[in-house]
Amino acid sequence: MAFLAADAMVWFLSMLPGLIVALVIARWYYELDLSISPLLPIAIVLVGMTATGVGYAIASFVPPMVTLLLTNLLLFVSLMFSPINFPADRLPDWLQVVHQVLPITAMADVMRGTLARNHFEITAGPFVVLALWGAIGFAASYAAMNRRG
Repeated sequence: MAFLAADAMVWFLSMLPGLIVALVIARWYYELDLSISPLLPIAIVLVGMTATGVGYAIASFVPPMVTLLLTNLLLFVSLMFSPINFPADRLPDWLQVVHQVLPITAMADVMRGTLARNHFEITAGPFVVLALWGAIGFAASYAAMNRRG
């Protein structure tokens, strides 16, 4: 578990400068009205933990070439067919329900709600979804590492 935690921490810390620079540029260039919530550090950790945990789980159980294909497919599908760039009510009802339990929309909701709390409502639901997905991802990765070792 120490290896998994250390490796995840390295990736998490390596993404922070990019996140900060992107926010500074977006605020300046697009004149974004940011209203930072005190929950922002928790949101960043949960989003990073969830993405890393799910990514490790996929990489632990799927062959490398299939992992590459799957991650590119997930990236495409999450950006094109999840309610990140458009309102969820534009999706069919069944797909709205699916997105309520998947982590992609929860990640967007948590980040929007903690970076622009004057414009987006944040509830506990997305935080819970991310915590569950992150825990499941790391538990699956840990189980896979112990199985191999």
